[in-house]
Amino acid sequence: MFNIIEKFVSIDGEGPTAGELATFIRFQGCNLRCSWCDTTYSFDKSEITEVLSAEEIYDYIKSTGVSNVTLTGGEPLFQENIDEVLSLLNDDKNLVVHIETNGAIDIIPFKEKYPNIIFILDYKLASSNMTHLMKLDNFNHVTNKDVYKFVLGSNEDLQEAYELITKF
Repeated sequence: MFNIIEKFVSIDGEGPTAGELATFIRFQGCNLRCSWCDTTYSFDKSEITEVLSAEEIYDYIKSTGVSNVTLTGGEPLFQENIDEVLSLLNDDKNLVVHIETNGAIDIIPFKEKYPNIIFILDYKLASSNMTHLMKLDNFNHVTNKDVYKFVLGSNEDLQEAYELITKF
């Protein structure tokens, strides 16, 4: 069972399907505490709106009739038994599935198991106060369908992002 903060259909604001409709599933819980987090409400279990099984999440997604799906949070890959959800979504060739992940979790095992899922990695730069938890090896395992995202809070962040982009 999964603690869901919210589920909704909206226009995707970022990534490869920006400007298109997407079904969003926001999971409760995160392993980071970024200084500028805009979803701190996902930390608190009192904000849970529903507890759903993997099948119920999948059924909701299919009921929307929208083919783009974004799993977000909190942190989707931080969820116990997330493989149940990912397996269902990966096997549905009619869906374009994105996981917005925070960069502090090793994506390699997930990429190997779920080749149809697109990873949007949000690398935490210095102003987040979470850079020390980033998994740099993730840079070596993204493909041309995946996306790296950098939230810039300072000129130092911009310089760090430039250096990472140049290196990898």
